[in-house]
Amino acid sequence: MPLLGTRGGAAARGFGFSGGSETFMEATGGSIATSGDFKIHTFTSSGTFEVTTEYSDPSAYPVEVLVVAGGGGGGDGTGNGGAGGAGGYLEGTFTNLTEGSYPVSIGSGGATRTGNQNGAGGSNSTFNGATANGGGGGGGGSSGPGLSGGSGGGGARAGGGSGNQGDSAGLTGFGNNGGTGSGGTTVSGGGGGASANGSSPGNGGAGREWSPNSTTYAGGGGGSRQSGPPAGTGGAGGGGNGAGSIGGGVGSGTNGLGGGSGGSCDSPGGSSGGSGTTIIKYRFQ
Repeated sequence: MPLLGTRGGAAARGFGFSGGSETFMEATGGSIATSGDFKIHTFTSSGTFEVTTEYSDPSAYPVEVLVVAGGGGGGDGTGNGGAGGAGGYLEGTFTNLTEGSYPVSIGSGGATRTGNQNGAGGSNSTFNGATANGGGGGGGGSSGPGLSGGSGGGGARAGGGSGNQGDSAGLTGFGNNGGTGSGGTTVSGGGGGASANGSSPGNGGAGREWSPNSTTYAGGGGGSRQSGPPAGTGGAGGGGNGAGSIGGGVGSGTNGLGGGSGGSCDSPGGSSGGSGTTIIKYRFQ
């Protein structure tokens, strides 16, 4: 019988050698689920991923990783505030996870502001040298531009912020620009999402699906509107809806998905972008 965490080399992997054994990775940290031969560690708050046993051949089994930052908060305007941008999105694989401790930092969502202010940007998420950038806050005041971030915030009667999520530590980055807001009672700019820009003006940009769990993350928030037709809707992947009237409610970004908050229109406080996540999937047998 093979030892725990090992499997016969030639029979199990089809390598061109016989004898010996193969050691699989074992680890702790986060919320752990099992799917067939794989374990999935999900972090929705900061913690430590502890590799207690490393692969005998790390290059044979790349570890799949997703890192998403906190989404940006919506801006507030006497007309309409811009929506928050989604947290930056990183995906890819690592083959350098040897035995040891790996800190995981999960970014919080930025607050949606009141009193004609820009929304607060989301916080970064980090793992193994990779940094996902917090989403940009939405523009506030009478003509505030959206702020730059992992995905940019939407503008309040001004241009949207830039998405600045690049590749990091070998992971591929995704982030897009916030939309431009219009004057009068029209909708402010939607926040950018991992897969699309925010609408100009209008809805939040769509997030991106992570194929290992078929879940969409990092959708932009929807722009706000004083009156008339509906406000902007949040993008798929946790984006919050914008306020549809003066003093109307604002949808928060979804925690654990990194969605941007909707834009505010003299709305009550309490809304925010969604917090981020880090997910690690690896073969354990």
